[in-house]
Amino acid sequence: MSNDEVKQTSAFSVQLSLQTKNQKLRTKEPRTPPDRRAGNKPRTNKPKNQKLTNVCNMKVLEVPYISVKNNDDLQEVSMALDKLPLNEIGNVNWSDFPYKPDVEFSMAYDENNLYLKFKVHESSVRAVNTEPNSAVWEDSCCEFFCDFDDKGYYNLETNCIGTQLIGYGEKLPDRELAAKSRTRAEAELINKIKKVSTLGSEPFDVKTGDFSYEIVMKIPSEAFYNHEIKFEKGLNFRGNFYKCGDKTARMHFLSWNPIGTETPNFHVPEYFGEIKIV
Repeated sequence: MSNDEVKQTSAFSVQLSLQTKNQKLRTKEPRTPPDRRAGNKPRTNKPKNQKLTNVCNMKVLEVPYISVKNNDDLQEVSMALDKLPLNEIGNVNWSDFPYKPDVEFSMAYDENNLYLKFKVHESSVRAVNTEPNSAVWEDSCCEFFCDFDDKGYYNLETNCIGTQLIGYGEKLPDRELAAKSRTRAEAELINKIKKVSTLGSEPFDVKTGDFSYEIVMKIPSEAFYNHEIKFEKGLNFRGNFYKCGDKTARMHFLSWNPIGTETPNFHVPEYFGEIKIV
């Protein structure tokens, strides 16, 4: 985890294009890698319950309050987040997928919103999915999972052009059943999350090279649609942050808090770290 304060830069000199509500899907590439992530749909090629390994020293994230004149101005929000410490999403939990892009994030809050910024440097990008709740995890994707009451958890997944998926489900002992029981937020609710990427909002197929980009979002409390949440000092919950790219040129699965499953799986609240509103 990096604790260096980031200087304000001209990272947003690239024109920022806000995600539009109605964009047409592009044809997906024919390449289909093995589907190794549990939770987004039932897996028939894996046992229902994976063996879990104990992970010591669960991480703790302290989320500070920020005040900006116009919190709908994501450039202003981004500059405020740049004053906060960065946290690395750097755990390579599965040796079969050793690629490790450089990924960091910062988070803050006010009474009604969480603010989240990802900074990514990687060698392959993909942004095919454009519709809410589409398969964004197959693209270059940054994710935030959280659990407010130890009964169920949310998954908020965002590809590198701002397309998002939000799901929620209860914790169940049978992982396959838990995956089947998850619900998705309505597109109208997802579109209430303001987000912007320095890669813009237009879809593209796999590219290789040297890519650096940032994603900033303002997440209203109503996005957590099964709870009535007010963000205030003293609120503690659990969560994890991830980076993946199932159909990029270099498949990878990184986490902020380490995960002890045998194969890639982000849907394991047992490995969420602690998040404190301070």
